[in-house]
Amino acid sequence: MTQEDEVERAKWRSFWLKAGIVAAVLMAIGWISLGGICLMVWRASHKEETEDARMRRLVEQLGAEETDIRFVDMILYRSHRRAEAKRKLLAEGKRAVPFLIEGLHHENWRVGEGCADVLVFIPTKEGIAALIRCLGEQEKPVPLPSDIRSSLAAITGYRGGLDPRTFDNERDKEKARQVYEQWWEDYKDRLVEIPGGLGIRRPDGTVIPLPVTWDP
Repeated sequence: MTQEDEVERAKWRSFWLKAGIVAAVLMAIGWISLGGICLMVWRASHKEETEDARMRRLVEQLGAEETDIRFVDMILYRSHRRAEAKRKLLAEGKRAVPFLIEGLHHENWRVGEGCADVLVFIPTKEGIAALIRCLGEQEKPVPLPSDIRSSLAAITGYRGGLDPRTFDNERDKEKARQVYEQWWEDYKDRLVEIPGGLGIRRPDGTVIPLPVTWDP
């Protein structure tokens, strides 16, 4: 091989090396550009939730069901999601109450049941009043009377002679409505906020924390 041939081969090697480098750079630029476009599309489709949307999503998860996994796993995972949603709602405290009250009328009865349960742990006058209203509402979807009664009894400590073993029938619901509407009339003006919940102010000025199982 002559010296001229060696020089020619060196030129071609240099050419292909440069061409390879250019191709690699162009490919890298292409992938980076594609990644940027994908990121923009993802961000556009996953806009940051508003606070209201986030709260409503947590409320929805109180009745979450999974249909794309096995039945046994579905029950376990649904329970986990509900527990996680409940934990986050409890962490929100009173900020979650308006959304829980709204969720009492959710078309999915599990959501309403979950909302009634969480309201027990964030006791407010608004929550008590909303639960009592549920006992008198016929048109909107509401939790089962037994769920509402259980929540009201847990918050207030008052059962009003209601039998916890009775079924969810209209007569039972009406009796519970009368019992708790009377309790509300007796104590709504004496309910005061205290650290960790509500209390009833007695005539002597002292405050008894709810739940109270006797007449203060």
